[in-house]
Amino acid sequence: MSTRPDLRLTAAERDAFLRAVVADGDEVAYAVRDADGYPSVGLCEVALEGDMLRLSGDRPVDGAAACVIVERGATYDDITAVIVRGVVRDRRIALDDVVSFAFGKLPPG
Repeated sequence: MSTRPDLRLTAAERDAFLRAVVADGDEVAYAVRDADGYPSVGLCEVALEGDMLRLSGDRPVDGAAACVIVERGATYDDITAVIVRGVVRDRRIALDDVVSFAFGKLPPG
């Protein structure tokens, strides 16, 4: 049985990736459940503030359970992503519940 490579980003890699996205002014996706219980998605800019992402704009609203997806990659082999889940408070979401990966960590072949 083969073992799978670890594609997770370290905390330092995650923060460097998020800083690069913020520096470039890239928009990120967010998803929330709307008042009818259906998914609602949109785009916003983020700023990295310590262990928090500050969200621009007026959505998602404070108190909303949200998922923020930060990803980049021109091809499958170089997709890197950080997915943050939490509750928006004061236009910020904590980096407490995070999934991250970089397909560039896959071995060749």
